[in-house]
Amino acid sequence: MFRIVERTGGFRIAFRALTMFAVLGTIGISTMSGNQPLVTVTGLESEKLLLLSASSPGFEPAFQPGRLEGYDRLLPFTVVIKNESDQEVIAYSVVWNCRNLDGSVDKPVRSVFDFSDLRPGTHLPPRSTQIVSISTSLEAGGRAWDPYADKLIALYAKYQDVHIALDAAVFADGSSVGPDTSHWIPRWRAWIDAEKEVFTEATQSVPSETISIMHRMAEPGSVLARRLSSGELGHFTAFAVLADRSGSYAECLELARGYFASAIIEEIEHGGLPTIENLRSILRSKVYPDVHSKYRER
Repeated sequence: MFRIVERTGGFRIAFRALTMFAVLGTIGISTMSGNQPLVTVTGLESEKLLLLSASSPGFEPAFQPGRLEGYDRLLPFTVVIKNESDQEVIAYSVVWNCRNLDGSVDKPVRSVFDFSDLRPGTHLPPRSTQIVSISTSLEAGGRAWDPYADKLIALYAKYQDVHIALDAAVFADGSSVGPDTSHWIPRWRAWIDAEKEVFTEATQSVPSETISIMHRMAEPGSVLARRLSSGELGHFTAFAVLADRSGSYAECLELARGYFASAIIEEIEHGGLPTIENLRSILRSKVYPDVHSKYRER
């Protein structure tokens, strides 16, 4: 789970971003061999969302100078997403379908999203590109070596072939596309819906009752989180981890509500009324998209 902290108008909320489920925790890592799996790449060409492989002329220009040579061994398993549509992309997921010698398939997923700022130009605008790799250090330019890269290199060497596919995407108008085999579209919708709902409830409440209202909004998510984690719920960011692993829109919505409500409680206890004013400012300026299938009218 990778996450960043965004600050909007002084109000601190730890938003989820650049999420990745990997298979390293369940696969034994062997030493590097000379094996080079066959790598194929598929984008959502009908939507003008392309994935460029390392052999594509447009791949290398996406990198800035300064990449360490060691990362070159990961380039065959890295892609560049290129948005040739007329809309900005605000979220997307990429799946690595990695086939073992015994025919079984491992499917690490990279989900890239950050809904803390939905202003135009802050995500993947038309005609822009982004590097996508299971190594976030390589994504960032590869200027510093990450020991995790050694594990990835060894891991890829054990596969007989790897198919990298753009699995889902959401445009700025909320329309979603892709087969979404990893079910990220309903999770993205739940995160957006939960933020708008919790922020609205917080700003419309009587100040003396805000904390109790937030506790009530967080409670269903707390009950669900304790059941899913089989233990006590710790810091509110635990909600985010469980939400990103949830199996449905409804589960993710409850957990995301718990995340935002608990975060607001923490902020109020440290900052008081300015927190609510910042939330009002966010709601006035932010346009929350209605995430839906692009082809739902058909």
